[in-house]
Amino acid sequence: MNKSMAIIAFAAVLSSSALASSVLYFNNIDGSGNAYASQNDTNTYGTYAIVYASFNAVGTINEALWVGEYFNPAQQGQITGFTLNFYGDNAGSVGSLVSSQHFNGNSSEAFYGNYGGFDSYLYDQAITPVSWNGDGWVSIVADLGFPPQWGIAGGVNNRLGYQDFFGSVSQLGQSIALQLNGDTAVPEPASMAALGLGVAALIRKRKAAK
Repeated sequence: MNKSMAIIAFAAVLSSSALASSVLYFNNIDGSGNAYASQNDTNTYGTYAIVYASFNAVGTINEALWVGEYFNPAQQGQITGFTLNFYGDNAGSVGSLVSSQHFNGNSSEAFYGNYGGFDSYLYDQAITPVSWNGDGWVSIVADLGFPPQWGIAGGVNNRLGYQDFFGSVSQLGQSIALQLNGDTAVPEPASMAALGLGVAALIRKRKAAK
């Protein structure tokens, strides 16, 4: 497949969502087939891998969209839930937890395209509104029994990303395919006082581990 033709404009596909008034942050899928494990294995290993990705947004986030894929083996599994956590930024690393939200189901999983031989899926989740004003971090973890593994697809921008893989931490070579939508109203400074004050939870990279 010609990747240059296959990459769909992520924002254009998603911009019709009725949940949000504006795109607050956007990082398109890079189309390489790269994915980074971020999974709570409901069979054996528990939460063995978490990806933390940096972003910058100003406004009130009420919707998150991302792209993921299955591997090891490369076949669709049954996701039973997602956990989305938002963290403040602590001098370029993961700061204090600001919001933790869990959603049952597969967040409207829908086939998105095949990249690098891996089927990719789009996820769209309305969230409890979170006010934001600047840099931050997000983690998205799927509840899914292994096999297969599930991971978040790589994005085109070079914002920082980290992965904790069985307690071993590394920096990703890229950030993740992610879009955050919401109201562009700037939150009051007092509502952001907790941001940037947390203990860093720096994490290590791991590509689709096989």
